[in-house]
Amino acid sequence: MPERVLLALIVVIAILGTVPAVAEAVPYAGLALVVLGLVAGFMGGDKADVRERTVIYVVAAGLPIVSDSLDAIAVVGPWVNSVLDGVATGVQGMAVAFVLLQLKTRIMPAG
Repeated sequence: MPERVLLALIVVIAILGTVPAVAEAVPYAGLALVVLGLVAGFMGGDKADVRERTVIYVVAAGLPIVSDSLDAIAVVGPWVNSVLDGVATGVQGMAVAFVLLQLKTRIMPAG
């Protein structure tokens, strides 16, 4: 449940980060997205199976590439691109947390 709240916060901050007045007033939205992604990843990363981690890795790598193509849409394309880039930043934070948790699992002895 708390991971859902963190993901909802990532989406809200990504949406608010596209509003120019909010982006100027809060210049650290990107940092907030990364921190929320890291926290969400560390909270749920130890319970994540290989399939879930793989989906996060693919989304973290592919979403910014796919969202750049949305700039071709006339009016809303750049806005949607910006929102998806913000969401991708949060997901990339989750992916980093998953990698760090897997490294810890492989380095530290069990028990």
